[in-house]
Amino acid sequence: MEPRSAIRNAGKATNRGIEIETRWAIGNNIDFGATLSLLDATYDLFNKGVCANSMINKPITAPVCEQTGNDLPYSPDASASVYADFTYPLFNSINLVAGLTYTYSSEYFTDGTNDYVGLQNAFSKFNARIGLFDDINNWSVSLIAKNMADETTLDVTQFALGSYLGYASPPRTITLQGTYYFGDA
Repeated sequence: MEPRSAIRNAGKATNRGIEIETRWAIGNNIDFGATLSLLDATYDLFNKGVCANSMINKPITAPVCEQTGNDLPYSPDASASVYADFTYPLFNSINLVAGLTYTYSSEYFTDGTNDYVGLQNAFSKFNARIGLFDDINNWSVSLIAKNMADETTLDVTQFALGSYLGYASPPRTITLQGTYYFGDA
């Protein structure tokens, strides 16, 4: 018997899409950027795919299932990000630095079987930072906030014996970071 966690090659897959990226410097102090990705990624031929756990009754075997036409894993139809970085000289060599980043992803499957247990719903995340940077004495200190809205995202895949293995993304984290650069920066 073949184990449930078998990996098989797809016969053919097509990825089509477009990615647009732009960046602007607004004056001397602000950088602004954005990206947009649109993707269509599907199996053109995959008639010997591993079946989703929800499709079969025998948890120990890995029967063959038709996956042709299914989306490839980790292939959201749309994703985007927008960021702004701000630098302002305070005095001497010390600068105030700040940044804000927004990211978005439409839903996608995290497992090649397109099992709905591994469906990651659409999500948005925000990250921010503020700090000081001394460009002569080579040090910086920053307060960094990641996943500010505390959005939970999961990476779930089928595992042997009809079970699943998954990992959750880190929750909201706030970090105080200090850096000293030895030598020339």
